[in-house]
Amino acid sequence: MGHDSSPYRRAAPPEAREEVDLGARLGEHRARRDVGSLVVAIALPVIAGLAALRLRVPLRTMPIAILVGCVLGLGFFAIVQLARRRPHVAVHERGIVITLRRVAHAIAWEDVDRLVIGPESRALPLGAAIIGQPNARFTTHDGRSFELRTDEVQDLDGLASLLELRCSDPLVPDAREALEAGETLDFGALRMRDDHVEVDLARAPWSEIDEAVTHLDRVELMRGGRVWRSVRFEHLVHRRVALAMLARRTRVRDGVRMLFS
Repeated sequence: MGHDSSPYRRAAPPEAREEVDLGARLGEHRARRDVGSLVVAIALPVIAGLAALRLRVPLRTMPIAILVGCVLGLGFFAIVQLARRRPHVAVHERGIVITLRRVAHAIAWEDVDRLVIGPESRALPLGAAIIGQPNARFTTHDGRSFELRTDEVQDLDGLASLLELRCSDPLVPDAREALEAGETLDFGALRMRDDHVEVDLARAPWSEIDEAVTHLDRVELMRGGRVWRSVRFEHLVHRRVALAMLARRTRVRDGVRMLFS
């Protein structure tokens, strides 16, 4: 989709702002503890001791082996922590502040240009897939990109919902006007016009689309009682705006609720 604004998206601020007033601080989403790396670091001295026993190292040198394991464990944990500094997110009235590697990035809600929220998925044989935890990726008008992952930030589901509420939902009226005016709405892998919908290089008139069915990781467009095209949320820009516009042209059903009802 590039960085050119679609008809429904706000244009970039006319001038770069040196300071952003985000208002009062309302809460925070702390970085998750890196439990996996800690377990490995603790296990290394144990592994070193067991290896020494297996190799029948003299007992007087056993403390040295364990000490070497401790040094390796601490070194491994320190390297991982330096390489994967996890973000801390502070929520304010008019935006968020992401602190990463001790650098604070202030982002107003209206500065967010592209927002993608969805789980990563890995295709398996026979059409199956492994669905991961939801992540949030967004780009600001000035070109800054951020990624927030479930395994790195506490309560990312709540933060993702807030991002959609503040950054996506206000775009719905503009998207509706643009669609009615005959403009093309570009949501990444999904594009819409008043008379048809496009997914990648395929196109179908709205009259042939039976419904759209949402799942945990994707939305499926049904045509003739079958899945015509499927769009994963990890490839869909401003998911809630896209689903709202789909609902204006066809029926949108919750496939997850259907599965358990």
